[in-house]
Amino acid sequence: MPLKCLNLLCLRCVHDPLRLQGSTHLVLQVQLPELSRFLRDGHSFVTTFHEAIALSAAHIYVSALPLSPKESLIYKTFFPLCTGLVSFDALDAVQVRDTDDERPVHDRWVRSVAVSLDGTFIASGSGDCSVRIWDASTGDIKHQTLCEHAGPVTSVAISSDCRLIASGSQDNTIRLWDAQTGAVVGEPLRAHTGPVNAVAFMHNVQWIVSGSDDRTVRIWSVATAELSDVGPLLCNAAANAVAIAPNELVIAAGDSMGWIHFWHAESGSPARESFQANTSDIYSIAFSSDGTRVVSGTMDSAVRVWDVGTGQTLSLQGHTDSVRSVAFSNDGQFIASGSEDKTVRVWDAATRMPILALRGHTDSVTSVAFISNGQSIASCSDDTTIRVWNVNAAKSISSASDSDPFAALACAVIENGWLKGSSGKLLLWVPPDYHPYLLFPTCKMILGRRSIPITPSDDGWYCGENWTSCWRKIEPRIPTRTTY
Repeated sequence: MPLKCLNLLCLRCVHDPLRLQGSTHLVLQVQLPELSRFLRDGHSFVTTFHEAIALSAAHIYVSALPLSPKESLIYKTFFPLCTGLVSFDALDAVQVRDTDDERPVHDRWVRSVAVSLDGTFIASGSGDCSVRIWDASTGDIKHQTLCEHAGPVTSVAISSDCRLIASGSQDNTIRLWDAQTGAVVGEPLRAHTGPVNAVAFMHNVQWIVSGSDDRTVRIWSVATAELSDVGPLLCNAAANAVAIAPNELVIAAGDSMGWIHFWHAESGSPARESFQANTSDIYSIAFSSDGTRVVSGTMDSAVRVWDVGTGQTLSLQGHTDSVRSVAFSNDGQFIASGSEDKTVRVWDAATRMPILALRGHTDSVTSVAFISNGQSIASCSDDTTIRVWNVNAAKSISSASDSDPFAALACAVIENGWLKGSSGKLLLWVPPDYHPYLLFPTCKMILGRRSIPITPSDDGWYCGENWTSCWRKIEPRIPTRTTY
């Protein structure tokens, strides 16, 4: 089988760079055009995938062949002779990267994401000091980058009428933007003496609430950009998160010492005794749609659901690292959480049982938000990307058996270049240039980026011990010339 020759070449060269250079020299000396092209493709195949092939000959077929550029002779000759391999809808990795360089993506961590109430657009704030507005259905940028902040943007919020966006920054200010045009609205709101960590609109769009490292929560008039007579409201430590009850009567804030505080919005007086989740940071809080519960995400990896009336709490366990963001769906049926363990998780709000674990981000998930009816979730990450997840598709996949190829891919994680299954089994090796662009079956899109969907074939997915079943045992036709 000709592909065996590539395996032998790889095994001979992988630990000997001089031998690999020597093989390059031999390929360049071949004068016959079509044979030379085939050898060059073979040499590129080996140098790109030698790490996987050196581990096992199976990865010639399982990893290297489906990831090869579709215009290469290696792919054209051998891929049609195989079945049960994953499909990568991608160009050559260099072409993908070059195409993406022209797209208006964030180039530093993305710390906050918000979705308009009508589900039509998404706002994001990043360490690159910008706010961006995206079309929620296409993933395209809607306006030019919004760049008025002098420091990283840590929080964004969208008004209920979908007309305004508020952003909080480490430059200690809050800015307002016209969501329809991207234009800045008015002057920056200044009063905080430390970085602004959180912003939220009241539903009536008359007021904005903000939380800061200066330990205060402040209330601002949208119309005048002036501070309310109420406040500042004081936390025990830096105010990392703010939330407003649906009836707009109560404001809540989570601080960096593990406390959740509650105030009457009209007077600023305490609405109830504060909760203490633990002694470490509370990164995020959110009210349920009926205002009776608050969910919090903390440094200790737990998602906690609090009864506002009684103070009783239940802990949702599943994340393996700090929980950076939490959100209730609009109907109150589901909770989403994002964690430094790189996953987004979905929970049943009534039973507190885990429903889904969504994998694809390659760094901490810093913010999550439901899109309109709860069928999709937007998330952002320190990996600089914003992803939109198909919750319904993920539910159907999660209920499938472990042998289902879609379920295997949905549960896969990338570690040291390898896609690993839930049991830790190596599924396939992916070149580093592909990592930021991989689109798993549960992910609808990566905003602003060219993506590489990865799906099993209609015949299933042959990997692991049954990988030899992928070969159709038909003798390939190697391109040759009849006359020279």
